[in-house]
Amino acid sequence: MWDRNQHNKISMMFIDIDDFKIYNDLFGHLSGDDILKKVSSILMDKVDGKGIVSRYGGDEFAIILPDIGEEEAVTIAESIIKETAVIHKDDDSVFSKITVSIGISVYPDRASNEQELVKSADDALYRAKIFNKNRIETYTFLHTHTACVFFMLFILCK
Repeated sequence: MWDRNQHNKISMMFIDIDDFKIYNDLFGHLSGDDILKKVSSILMDKVDGKGIVSRYGGDEFAIILPDIGEEEAVTIAESIIKETAVIHKDDDSVFSKITVSIGISVYPDRASNEQELVKSADDALYRAKIFNKNRIETYTFLHTHTACVFFMLFILCK
């Protein structure tokens, strides 16, 4: 059980391997498994004992970082993006470069409980995938009507 009184901040990241399904279909499940292992190893290395890394499903990973705020979480995420960029398939195909998208949220800054933390990190990941992938998005509230309209227009026009 999560004890919110035990930690000042808890950051959560969702990491998704961009276009993994296409990569897996083109090169086979053994190549896909190799990519999953390489990404997993990078995540473990970059978290370096500061949190919990898990495979969330398919090509998605989750990281929980107790006592780490947004700034440090973004720094970790940047190092993950940089390190995954060096994973290559051994040919010159379109999918030779592996990229990831990352969504980040922080309790209590962006979420008031564990369900909101998961949902807001997932929403941030979704936004990273929409805005051209291979990027980090932190969760922000769309407070104003103008921001909501802009976001909807962006989705509809894309």
